[in-house]
Amino acid sequence: MKQKIVPIIALCIFFLTLFSSCAEDKLVDLEPACENITVRFAVDIAPIFSTNCDISGCHSASTNNVYDASDYNSIANNAERIYNALNAGIMPQGKGRLPECEIQKIRSWIDAGKLNN
Repeated sequence: MKQKIVPIIALCIFFLTLFSSCAEDKLVDLEPACENITVRFAVDIAPIFSTNCDISGCHSASTNNVYDASDYNSIANNAERIYNALNAGIMPQGKGRLPECEIQKIRSWIDAGKLNN
């Protein structure tokens, strides 16, 4: 009987230690907070486009594509279309989906009136 109780007690102590050691842990948000932010075109939006879209063969000034990602007016006039393609994961092609925070920034910029600020 004593041989059966010792493994059970050891197992109970193991699980109590395991679960109690995690009680104080806090989850860390690895992506910067992206809610309720003020988005500015020059600081927040233009860099997303210059890094991911305004490249040779895609949406640069030298290509005859749907829009020029280096031009504010072109981006603003096509903002909903661009957002939908980004949100659906269709764009940017060959680079993978943009981080959710960047997509949220574009949505916030559109909702704020697509200001050139």
